[in-house]
Amino acid sequence: MRAKAKAIILAATLWVGVPLAAMAAPDEMADRCAFLSSVDADKLHTALTGYVGKVMGKYPEHWSAVDYANLAANAASCNGLPLNVQNKVNAELWALKLADAQKMNAEINARSNAIAVAYGKYWTTSEEFPACAAFLKWERDDVWYTNNSEKLFGTAFYNMTPEMLGLYKRLAQECLPVMKSILDRWHAQQSEADGIVKSIVASIDMDGLAAQEKISEIPKSLQLDARGQRIPIAYLRPTTQKVVKKIIALENADRIMPTNSLIQISKWAEQVEIEETDGPDLLYAQRVKSIVADHLFRAADAIRKPRAGPNSGG
Repeated sequence: MRAKAKAIILAATLWVGVPLAAMAAPDEMADRCAFLSSVDADKLHTALTGYVGKVMGKYPEHWSAVDYANLAANAASCNGLPLNVQNKVNAELWALKLADAQKMNAEINARSNAIAVAYGKYWTTSEEFPACAAFLKWERDDVWYTNNSEKLFGTAFYNMTPEMLGLYKRLAQECLPVMKSILDRWHAQQSEADGIVKSIVASIDMDGLAAQEKISEIPKSLQLDARGQRIPIAYLRPTTQKVVKKIIALENADRIMPTNSLIQISKWAEQVEIEETDGPDLLYAQRVKSIVADHLFRAADAIRKPRAGPNSGG
């Protein structure tokens, strides 16, 4: 589940936060004017108001009044230039488009900036503070519970510290009103944001628990992979987790479970096979069923073996 929108993302070497120096070197001036002449002011406006990605190296949510003013000043300094191209910089058009984008984005940006200010002290990396719009690009496989957190945030939830997970959970929740406003801008249902936040929070909780699992304490027989990745026990439903943890304890202690219990677990595994067509629970149920069959064989074998005693002839 994710909202989709299309717009042109401008990847530029021109940094909007740096004003054009009054005494800029001719080569630098020519480079900047050449770049501005290659940018369509209408498409720049669409990119800024579309909130679908970074524009000139910065999320639209984080563009300040200074950024808009500096870019307008760059355009003014390049008005009518370069002389050797057809599409010369039109400073008046740039000023109109930037002013309109700034006005349209004012409310959304004010909310987003307030969040950045409130949580900025917890942001310890040199990367740009997360934009609320980034959460709208969230994707999760609701069968295997894999997600695109690494692509969105540079680090997968599974590899984040508990502190970072807590921060991202709060940000997702705090960004909800901003996300709804952006969805409205995209002409999408604002209610989609509620489902996205719920999904993100659930994945943060699951991946946080998954990261705490001690692989060395899990028998090799219950370290299952899918699509090249280990399937954490935290991704299983509560009942499946309970069964798997019981089997782990038995395997680690090298004990055989009572026959009645083994039969009950076997029936549970068969029921999961009937109800599920794919996913972690099915995979673990199939493995548990195999292990239970082995335990049942060992239990039967133990009963068949003669015991030493007064009448055993030993």
